[in-house]
Amino acid sequence: AGKDGKDGRDGRDGKDGEVGEMGEPGIQGSPGLDGNQGPPGPTGPAGRDGVDGERGSSGIQGPPGPPGPNGGGVVYTRWGRTTCPNTTGTELVYAGRAGGIKNNVKGGAANHLCLPEIPDYLRYTPGVHSGNSQVRGVEYDTHGGPLRSVFQHDAPCAVCRTSTRVTVLMIPAKTQCPPSWTLEYTG
Repeated sequence: AGKDGKDGRDGRDGKDGEVGEMGEPGIQGSPGLDGNQGPPGPTGPAGRDGVDGERGSSGIQGPPGPPGPNGGGVVYTRWGRTTCPNTTGTELVYAGRAGGIKNNVKGGAANHLCLPEIPDYLRYTPGVHSGNSQVRGVEYDTHGGPLRSVFQHDAPCAVCRTSTRVTVLMIPAKTQCPPSWTLEYTG
């Protein structure tokens, strides 16, 4: 027998074999990177009210407030004027214009009102409220006599408060008060 010869050259790659059976699962890999945050989910139902906490300690007392109005007194409307009488204890609450319902319209205010110069509207859309009951400005409708100069002028008014009275009464067509009453204004 002779000696072994040298190894031969590597052969060519063979053809792929048939797919084998599935093997056992491999070991778990390391976690991947965090993904982007998703959109918020729907709001959940409201939770139950919690228990009230303990009452906190009182804060320091603040400075005194401005003085309030004097106790008591009465308020009245002075028609045809924008000022109140210059008497002790009497002050102007506001000045305005007389208002009421047009003479040929049903509904609206039964008595005249002293409307402020600049009203506060809760809801107002120009041109929309034409079907509602309206309050209009009052004008002097004089055609002669001593009030001729105020023909078709707005009728002013003043709401006054006096702290020195407990009752007020306006008596039309009188220039003097009944006995034991005090005259506040005339005219």
